[in-house]
Amino acid sequence: AFFIVVTPIDRRRVPSAQIVQELFDLTPAEARVAILLAEGNDVKATARKLTLSPETVRSHVRGILTKSGMARQTDFVAAIASLRGLD
Repeated sequence: AFFIVVTPIDRRRVPSAQIVQELFDLTPAEARVAILLAEGNDVKATARKLTLSPETVRSHVRGILTKSGMARQTDFVAAIASLRGLD
């Protein structure tokens, strides 16, 4: 038996970086990357906004996925984007 929950994703209303950091035990840098990705930015745009190299952002994404136990960036982004009302 399977149980599926469908949650609408609103990329305009993602939780704060601090909430994401605490929920997933992320570093502050990883949390900032997670928020920008959840807002719909890709790796290059995130790197540009944070004045980081794309490889540094990818490294943070790997850390985020390891800590969250998720295998794909899109799964993590969907999880973050669905966390409305926690601020």
